[in-house]
Amino acid sequence: MALTRKTIKEIAYKLNFEDEFYFSRVFKKYTRVSPQVFRKMAGISIVADVFR
Repeated sequence: MALTRKTIKEIAYKLNFEDEFYFSRVFKKYTRVSPQVFRKMAGISIVADVFR
């Protein structure tokens, strides 16, 4: 997730979640942080810009 500029909604859809809010809950259950916090902690990699 840190290697893309896709929105959380786009990522959730790609992972076959019908609802980005449910994806966020599942993500937080396993990582103990929300996708937004994870992204802030990890930063967006330069790789995300290379593969636009």
